[in-house]
Amino acid sequence: MSYIKDLVSVVIPTYNYSKYITETIDSLKYQTYKFIEIIIIDDCSVDNTEEILREYIFNNKEYFHDIVYMKLPRNSDEWWALNIGFFMCKGEYIVIHGSDDISEKTKIDKQVKYLQKNKSVSCVATGYYSCDEDIKNCINGSFWLSFNRQEIKYNYIAARVKHCICYGTLMIRRFVIEKIIGTKKLVPVINDMYFVRDIVRNGFVVDNIKQNLYYIRTHKRQKSKSIDDKDYIHQSMKYIEDRVSAVIIINDMAKSIKALKSILNQSYKNIEIIVINESNKEIYDEIIKLNHKDTCLCYLKTKRKIGFPLALNVGAYLARGEFIAFNDSENINDKYRYEKQVKDIQENKFDLVTTENKKSTVKNIANIYHIMMLTNIINTTAGISSYYKGKEITKFLENVEKNYNVKK
Repeated sequence: MSYIKDLVSVVIPTYNYSKYITETIDSLKYQTYKFIEIIIIDDCSVDNTEEILREYIFNNKEYFHDIVYMKLPRNSDEWWALNIGFFMCKGEYIVIHGSDDISEKTKIDKQVKYLQKNKSVSCVATGYYSCDEDIKNCINGSFWLSFNRQEIKYNYIAARVKHCICYGTLMIRRFVIEKIIGTKKLVPVINDMYFVRDIVRNGFVVDNIKQNLYYIRTHKRQKSKSIDDKDYIHQSMKYIEDRVSAVIIINDMAKSIKALKSILNQSYKNIEIIVINESNKEIYDEIIKLNHKDTCLCYLKTKRKIGFPLALNVGAYLARGEFIAFNDSENINDKYRYEKQVKDIQENKFDLVTTENKKSTVKNIANIYHIMMLTNIINTTAGISSYYKGKEITKFLENVEKNYNVKK
């Protein structure tokens, strides 16, 4: 997706924060820097978040370059919701924002000016206040942060990482996200630390503005206070054993019917179909008509066309199966594809296999749509990067081969 110079894209993942969300967006509405778009990814809230946001957007859309709200069909966790928001951004600069937090009115302006002045810096964060329900009741939260570039670099490249950046205050140059993709889901609650670590270890310079320009609310529902919640940890990392999540991206429904039928008619029955609709029309009812066997269906129509390979990542983030199989929307699967691939993985302890007849080294896997892999591969890589134009699949597989057992 091409970007718009000087535009700031603010990504807000949210889940059941209807109580705070409008106050959060108001703090962005009144920023001194005005060239802003808001991307809100609702991680399948079950409160009245959707109702409140639709009314808010209707009444306030003129204050922003654009404001996009997309509700996911199932809960994917904050980290994947954030990445999906990244993929939809059009801005030169990307800002992470909590859906219960507040930005001081000059925050974005100061960060943009800092990056414009300091060309070698790729990301800049700020200090922050910690507050309760009322942001007037706040204290300095920045005591653990570093405001020295070299120290920040050392802290994240060291074998024992020392977290010293508040990722919720970050402004990031677009190309950084294009290369590292976004956050990973390595553990339930501290992936923000690994996110900053990935940025630094990819050679990007991170700095901090020594001013408190952000307010973080502290309350019981914060993930940082749930690290000992075993039920939460279990659910956020849980997948359905033996299930195949069949991901398919549809740009033209008429050309995709045969491919969909070839998924529905697989000999292997423990499957779910994840449809990412990137076409210009609604196709949910057409898919339901094809689904005579009531196969589990997860459907999402993207608010913006994000294209290959990022749409595949979105489908993978919505997966609940132990295995992920990417599917070409214009080609038919062999009826026994999933059955054979699951057996190959389970019997031979592989993490990734292909239907191609050649040895599946990274040099000769020609088609991502022939692959089946463990879902955990997506958790630890965040998926396929769009940074390597024309070599996206090769780079992804090279990365996988470093840490996983690829069939050879």
